[in-house]
Amino acid sequence: MFSTALLVFLGGYSICVGAAYFASPSGVRFADAANPVKWVHFVEGVLMRRALEPHIIEQLFIRINDFECRECVAAGKCKECGCKMPERAMSFKESCSKGNWGPIITDLEEYKKFREVVPIKIEIEYEGV
Repeated sequence: MFSTALLVFLGGYSICVGAAYFASPSGVRFADAANPVKWVHFVEGVLMRRALEPHIIEQLFIRINDFECRECVAAGKCKECGCKMPERAMSFKESCSKGNWGPIITDLEEYKKFREVVPIKIEIEYEGV
């Protein structure tokens, strides 16, 4: 059992060391490529990137920060219909009961067309940093 785990660990280590050697021109540090914790973080990042594309994250951000929905999110439920917030806003198929937002547009090209019709400006300010 121990020898199998050691072989798996050494195999992963060897792959990462080799990857660091070939990836060094791209800026990957040897210490990061050889660190098993960083391997897990890398896999998490890849999975999150594939699960939540930037145009979907933008729509979720808009739903939660919609001017009329902010109070509902802060209160934990919609003042109009009583649904839990932000859970309702996080559902891809739901729409706002007041009509502030509709279902998430998952297709990037369709979302680009929507943004041409409905221009949106997102500003983020940091306070107290």
